[in-house]
Amino acid sequence: LGADWPVKGLPLTLGASLNLTPAFEVQQIDSQSSRQGSKTVFDAYGLWRFNPAASARLSIGNAAAQRYDQLARAAPAAPPLPSEVKRARLR
Repeated sequence: LGADWPVKGLPLTLGASLNLTPAFEVQQIDSQSSRQGSKTVFDAYGLWRFNPAASARLSIGNAAAQRYDQLARAAPAAPPLPSEVKRARLR
């Protein structure tokens, strides 16, 4: 979601955007998953027009600088089946 606001009487435009990402978890393989926490990012900018061909922009990315969590999980390996143990001993 974003918006721009031209400042009346000045060659200045201000703008901002807000990005909201909900938390989610992804199952990558049977024994591995990855979790991303919710994230809010706020960006802002100011644009000064010197003339129709030249302008300068100052932007601030992730102005709120919030922390968010990420987690990668791997399930412990299953114990070997009895038949696999026997085969390993025979070798």
